[in-house]
Amino acid sequence: MAIYPYRCDKCSRDLEVMQSPQEAHEATCPSCGDRCRRVYTTFGISVDFRDGLDVGAGRHFNTKRERENFLSQSNLRRVKT
Repeated sequence: MAIYPYRCDKCSRDLEVMQSPQEAHEATCPSCGDRCRRVYTTFGISVDFRDGLDVGAGRHFNTKRERENFLSQSNLRRVKT
């Protein structure tokens, strides 16, 4: 089961519906009873594996020294590539 976001075009209400991926993607607005349309959303993730370093999502270092300083202060580890 997954949770899908929907929006009612008539009353602009946002709602989330738990559905199986095999089910038809349809929902009815609980406020006005009109049919809702599915809203497609995006998400982003960035992972840096350069030089065999697993530095985590969304981290950016301008120099190798910055990256090494961050790694020495955290519990991150070198990974083999």
